[in-house]
Amino acid sequence: MKKPHIILLLICVIGCIAPAAAQARCKPQWRKRFRPPFQKEKLLNVVKWISEKTCYNFIVPKNIRGKELTILMEEPLRLYDVYRAFLVSLQSSAISIVRVGGYRKLIFTRNAKRRPIPLYLKGTFRHPKREDIVTYMLRVRHTDVNQLQSFIRQIVSPNGQIIPFQSGGVILLIDYANNIHRILKIVKKIDVESAGTKEKVFMIQVDNGQAQEIMQRVRTIFQVIPKNRLRGRRNAQQIDERFRLSKIMADERTNRIIVVCNKRAYENVKGLVRKLDIPLVDGGKIRVHYLRYAKAEEVAQTLSQLAQGQRTRRFARRGKKSKAPTGATAADLFQGEVRITADKGTNSLVIVSNQRDYENLMRVIRSLDLRRKQVFIEAVILEISLTKTRDLGAVFHGGIPLNTDEQNPEVAVFGTQLAGVNSLILDPAAMMGLALGLRGPEIPNSAGLLGSGTPGIPSFGVLLRALQTNTDVDIISTPHILTATNEEANIQVGQNVPFIAGTTFSSAGVGISVPVRNIQRQDVALTMKIKPLINAGDRIKMDVDLEVTEIAGQNPELGPTTTKRKIKTTIRVSDNQTAVIGGLMRDKVSDGVSKVPFLGDIPILGALFRVTKKSTEKQNLLVFLTPHIVSNAADFRRIFLQKMKERKQFLQTFYNGKSRMMKKLHATPLTGGLIDRIVHTTKQPNNSSNTRLLTNPN
Repeated sequence: MKKPHIILLLICVIGCIAPAAAQARCKPQWRKRFRPPFQKEKLLNVVKWISEKTCYNFIVPKNIRGKELTILMEEPLRLYDVYRAFLVSLQSSAISIVRVGGYRKLIFTRNAKRRPIPLYLKGTFRHPKREDIVTYMLRVRHTDVNQLQSFIRQIVSPNGQIIPFQSGGVILLIDYANNIHRILKIVKKIDVESAGTKEKVFMIQVDNGQAQEIMQRVRTIFQVIPKNRLRGRRNAQQIDERFRLSKIMADERTNRIIVVCNKRAYENVKGLVRKLDIPLVDGGKIRVHYLRYAKAEEVAQTLSQLAQGQRTRRFARRGKKSKAPTGATAADLFQGEVRITADKGTNSLVIVSNQRDYENLMRVIRSLDLRRKQVFIEAVILEISLTKTRDLGAVFHGGIPLNTDEQNPEVAVFGTQLAGVNSLILDPAAMMGLALGLRGPEIPNSAGLLGSGTPGIPSFGVLLRALQTNTDVDIISTPHILTATNEEANIQVGQNVPFIAGTTFSSAGVGISVPVRNIQRQDVALTMKIKPLINAGDRIKMDVDLEVTEIAGQNPELGPTTTKRKIKTTIRVSDNQTAVIGGLMRDKVSDGVSKVPFLGDIPILGALFRVTKKSTEKQNLLVFLTPHIVSNAADFRRIFLQKMKERKQFLQTFYNGKSRMMKKLHATPLTGGLIDRIVHTTKQPNNSSNTRLLTNPN
């Protein structure tokens, strides 16, 4: 059934193309005048005549060939005008011409939107007077797409088509080029930004309230929709421009509201802000706020500094002109007079202010009254000291009386006294080690010659001594302390030791004086002062002041000798990180010889005239510090169980696991008391379900 139609179409095409075979010699007669005799002429005949004169190739479908055209002219016209009259006659029959390659195809105008007709954009529409069917993409700038397309539909040609694209703000126009040209002229006058819808940036000053709070209330009433997103909304026509804002924000520095909208919306926003920005009625009420963690005195001092200057700011507002603010002041927080007093007994703040200022104060108080983290600090002091001393030597003396006067005796004494070794008075300390001594009878009348109460001088004396002393010291000190962040803590553990400050002699009778020693007591202890500060990321800054004082030895005459180690530093470590904050490594070797000149250098015999002393001292000191951040009750529990475990290990190592039971403080023990919990944990350290924390607030 389709073959006859195809054959007829081919014949028509061949008939139209036949003149094209001679296109090389066909020349359009554009300047020649013609008067076409078309009176109800078949469309196919008219197309043939136009093709012969213009040398254009046409394709005429079968469903169009049967149409009739009538073109009447009183006088001949140029071929260009005749061709335009042909296009106008086709337009009256709802027929358009579409260019397909080197051919011009006749189609019904209603089917033009499905054909590859020319597409024009803004700036590319160069042939507005042609009667060709074209597509133009119209971009809407200011008016609504739906409203504009309703208007254009009334002036488009009967066969023209309109396709709106709401979200993109575009309207596709499919119509004759000359009619689209007319439509664009009209749209240019309509699609403009009116004074009422033109958006600008407006600023509204807030005098009594807070710009941020008033801005939030405005947002609940007005719709905040940017203009470029308005086109994509289905209900764009239902949005009232008087209550639509493109953007709104609050500037806390100047206490202003910044809004981007049209003039009518700005007037509505301004009127609402003026009704909300009114002075508060209450001049000042007394309120009491109880703090949970912070100290009332410290918080009151901080808030009082913030409240300073509000009177100056209030008077400055009454001036006619004021300079632009260079920065936000603390007084901008308050609208009236603010007074803050701390009550130490209840740890509370007594605040006198209006409601608005009280709300501002509460925001600051909530930021300050936070539970501060605590730090459990463990210090380990390791000290090893090795001392070796070797003494070897001999001393002797001799004495001869020079007279026999009992009242004023005179004695001649000669001999050696080297390195504190004396053969005249045999000190028990000098007899330590391997000691050999020989002493003669006392010289008559020599008692008391060397001092009041001293015995007589021997006629001769010899003392040989060989002594070696080894001293090994191994000290491990592990002080630990718990403190809050940015709070200084102090721990001191030691003894109060007596020291000889001096000696005085008091009379105990005729010719008898008794020495009296003056005693002063001093602390010999381990003292640690530390102030931790927890920064962001659980980094801990610690100011450490550590001093260790210990007794190194005892002297019967001079008293105890102490050693002192002190470290003062600032470190930064992470949570649970061990740091070496200081130390000392010392190796000292000393050789000493006390001798009689020349005689002590004689080989072999010179040993009788000299004393040698050699000492070796080695010392190693290290100080470690480990902080642990305590944030919650679980951290307290972990530390408590760890310390009880260490205590049990200490008992097992040194006391065979036996410990003294702690006596109860009351006949009826307190439930959950500290002593009961420690004893219970000592008995069952692994039973965590029956062990409570030490940090019971009750």
